[in-house]
Amino acid sequence: MSSKRGKVSLYSAPIVHSKLPPCEKCYLHLIEKIALGYGECEPPRICTKCFAWNIDPNDESQAVFPVPENYPGETILRNDDGVLLKPPKGREPGRKHIGPIRLTSKWIVVACVYAYEARARKRWNSSEFHAFLRTCNVCESRRTIIEETAMKDYADRKRSPLQDWLPELWLNDVDTFSIRRWPDVPMHAIGHGMGADIIEFLEQILTSQKKGNDFTKFANKIIEDISDFKLTWCKVLRYPKKGWVTENVMAYMRLLSYIYGMYLVNRPMGDETKDLVEAVKRMLITFQPMMSMLMTRTDPDNNEEYMPSLFEVTSNSS
Repeated sequence: MSSKRGKVSLYSAPIVHSKLPPCEKCYLHLIEKIALGYGECEPPRICTKCFAWNIDPNDESQAVFPVPENYPGETILRNDDGVLLKPPKGREPGRKHIGPIRLTSKWIVVACVYAYEARARKRWNSSEFHAFLRTCNVCESRRTIIEETAMKDYADRKRSPLQDWLPELWLNDVDTFSIRRWPDVPMHAIGHGMGADIIEFLEQILTSQKKGNDFTKFANKIIEDISDFKLTWCKVLRYPKKGWVTENVMAYMRLLSYIYGMYLVNRPMGDETKDLVEAVKRMLITFQPMMSMLMTRTDPDNNEEYMPSLFEVTSNSS
């Protein structure tokens, strides 16, 4: 489901924008943990005002997102043998609010089977069926397959096997959503994800302030000087970002703080943009050390959890 900046990987997690970012006290606590180097043994701060970027499926207090329109009401289902069918935990029909769920193959199969039975027995209409499965992270194309199978089975008075309407990946012995099965590719995420997004985000800010062309000239002068050194570890190309591959993005990110920092010093934007400029500076200041920490080969001193959270705070306020 959609998050503050895109999608939440491996979770069905509706986002409450007013609760996810840390409150002022949690923000200061986060900075203190980084500055003083608190370890993992420190108990987490309990806060009733925010989630501080923490998505916790086991925390019922995070179930504060209102269910969508047409979400089904309380439903009691039994199979052909009279056995009571249990809905997926956290997505029980009749709920008024839902929270994050850590996806597993078993959980999502339970959700799909429950929805299939409810539709095949005419207990839910189409709108209720789709509203329910949307909250379970089931895409529209899969929902359509399940619904069409359920309606055909209702007409034929039969039950099709799971293999006919669910992906095989969800039904085998290995959890589809485990990290072992779908490994993260950090360098790809950095080069084509975070790095590219930051460049685009800053470009939008400069363009909105009618500084896009001026910044392009300023940045390319620095980039051309650096390119003359022909550094194998800094293959930076001319700005703006066109046809760049990962190593070009990584090279530009090495220069990020210097290029934008020097530009903001030498090209003041005026008092009316003071808050915006300060927010951009905070974001850059937290982004650079976070990137260094993610790429280091040494122990990051337990800040691997805190630095990304601090960067999220500053990017959320920019």
